[in-house]
Amino acid sequence: MSSEQTLQVVCLKRDLRLQDHAALTAAARLGPLLVLYVVEVLFQIATTVLANVQEQAFQTA
Repeated sequence: MSSEQTLQVVCLKRDLRLQDHAALTAAARLGPLLVLYVVEVLFQIATTVLANVQEQAFQTA
């Protein structure tokens, strides 16, 4: 990495689609890139609980 290039950092949280991610595309065009994936445990738990509740409601209907 030359002294003129700045490392670009992109954080991914819930959307892991890489092929149409505008911020990722823009950052990659500027030079070296560091992609970080942030795991949101509480969001994942809530999503799982909601899916289970919806499944149970569907089965009893």
